[in-house]
Amino acid sequence: MNLPTYKNFEEKAPYFSKGSYKIDNDVEYESSLQGILKMSSRPEYIFRGVSDAKFKMYNHAQREWISIINNIDQKEDFFYNKFITDKILKCKEWNKGTIPNLLQTYNISENDSLAYLAFMQHFGIATPLLDFTSRSLNALYFAVENIDYNSESSIEIGNYFSVYCNYQNNTAFEIFHEVYLESMSNTRTEVLDYEWLSNNKLLLISNLTKEFNILNNIRILNQQGLFIYNNDAELPLETVYKDFITFYKEEIGLDKFNELLMHDTIAICFNFHKKYAKIIKKILNDLWINDEFIYPRVETLKSYVDNLILQKHSNKDYKEYGEYTNEELVTKFKFLMRTNQPVDDELRSTLVARSKKDISNPIFGNLQSIL
Repeated sequence: MNLPTYKNFEEKAPYFSKGSYKIDNDVEYESSLQGILKMSSRPEYIFRGVSDAKFKMYNHAQREWISIINNIDQKEDFFYNKFITDKILKCKEWNKGTIPNLLQTYNISENDSLAYLAFMQHFGIATPLLDFTSRSLNALYFAVENIDYNSESSIEIGNYFSVYCNYQNNTAFEIFHEVYLESMSNTRTEVLDYEWLSNNKLLLISNLTKEFNILNNIRILNQQGLFIYNNDAELPLETVYKDFITFYKEEIGLDKFNELLMHDTIAICFNFHKKYAKIIKKILNDLWINDEFIYPRVETLKSYVDNLILQKHSNKDYKEYGEYTNEELVTKFKFLMRTNQPVDDELRSTLVARSKKDISNPIFGNLQSIL
């Protein structure tokens, strides 16, 4: 069973602010790109990049579940909850209880299902969590990393990718969080608490959430990741949010709704034509936002350190980066990037310092954008 997608921008429009807005000329491209980058400096915004504008915001667990429900006679939500609970229990059992032991070192209950979900999400297990990032450059990277645009799609919306911007201080998320705290206060710590967690429609899980702290590794740090939990088995995030907001607005009235500064949709949407993917990839690469940075591989650390130290102490022509000319620094950096070799922190910091000192020097080009 294929996942439902948006057939056109008109169908997408009700679920996102600017959901039907198409960025397909250079003026709109420059303006929208700068707008996204400016929002990245404000901590209240979070972002998600998607390679195709027609995709709805399904999480991995929903994608798995929807693919198997044709073989299930009954489709009530409790079966879906059992599907998620079974995953958590297997995670809990794995390797003679290694993960519960890990949770206890962080003073987190071994029956905290949210902690398991956050851990499972990071290691590619299907969960009801959807990835976001607090850095717009990363969202742009996730949107374009696998786009190889060579020909037009048969449907217009298929020629675009999307970057979503979400205001995480949205009052709706505060309401969801209050429901979460109330439901979890009733949880018995001696049993797995997913039944209580699933009472929540949506939940924002950031580094302010204690369960998130078990994921403080270099990938999470570089990706600036966070999650939104969606408890529905088949409805995408934007539909669950829209249904809740529509109901809540009717309950409290329009005046109160506006007073609370609540949002009618889950996010602002920027639909970029895929012809801009290549140039965005180049801009990001110049800013060191690439596969190596987003997905750092710890196994390369040893060779990186050993090779640099050997080079430094065995090469009589070796010189510190501080002795390089500006041209030599930029040439060295571009060579390493082009050949997919690691760029060490000393080279990066020297480039940043030089470009700040000589900000009008065109040789630094897009490097100045990170300052």
